[in-house]
Amino acid sequence: MKNYKNFNSLSILDEGSRLFFGFENVLLKNIETCNFLKEIISTSYGPEGMNKLIALDAGKSIISNNSLDILKNLDLIHPISKLILYFSASQEINLGDSTGFIILFVSELLKQAFDLLKEGYHISEIIDGFSEAGKLTLDLIETLNTVRLTDFFNLKIMSSLMSLIIGKSIQGLENFLAPQIAYACTKTLSSSKKKISVNDIRVIKVLGGSFEQIKTINGTIVLRDTEGRIKKKKKNNFLIFF
Repeated sequence: MKNYKNFNSLSILDEGSRLFFGFENVLLKNIETCNFLKEIISTSYGPEGMNKLIALDAGKSIISNNSLDILKNLDLIHPISKLILYFSASQEINLGDSTGFIILFVSELLKQAFDLLKEGYHISEIIDGFSEAGKLTLDLIETLNTVRLTDFFNLKIMSSLMSLIIGKSIQGLENFLAPQIAYACTKTLSSSKKKISVNDIRVIKVLGGSFEQIKTINGTIVLRDTEGRIKKKKKNNFLIFF
């Protein structure tokens, strides 16, 4: 059978590219890529994590220890690294935290999986083991629940949950903003509707003031001035007709 493998195919790839043949070689390079990202993120992970000086385009730079900021500003080419970036971004969107944990956890799982491959386990067996472990983990989490949200209209419980969700993004303001957000969420719910939609909540920005002046209103806000020349009047005389 004729072999169509072209060993000069590097000429059509980017400079510095390398080709790997064989399942184990490709898998090893995928795991090495994940471990490389792990080494970058691990030094910035946790309360004592170090900041990274990130060079941007046009000569600009930022200093951050946020895992997602670091990954977004890396020139990622490997498909596995792009996939990990997608998982990390999804974690940020859905939960707002633990983006670095996703990278460290995935890298450690792949490292342990490769050790199993070297011991002779087939990749399908490892995948089945991970799937079974995921199901057992979800069942275990259900037994560890200390608070189960049954009353979606309980403002106190909703405020506590919101403070946990937004605490990472706005440290120091969660105790003030959490009740406001919880109130807005409860007003969008009903006895037949138990899912909160961001399309039902509008945020109106007004120039000036501070965060203490934030108000949540159940209704409609119109950003326009009142009609007429008289804007304010005190001690009015009222005449009521019947």
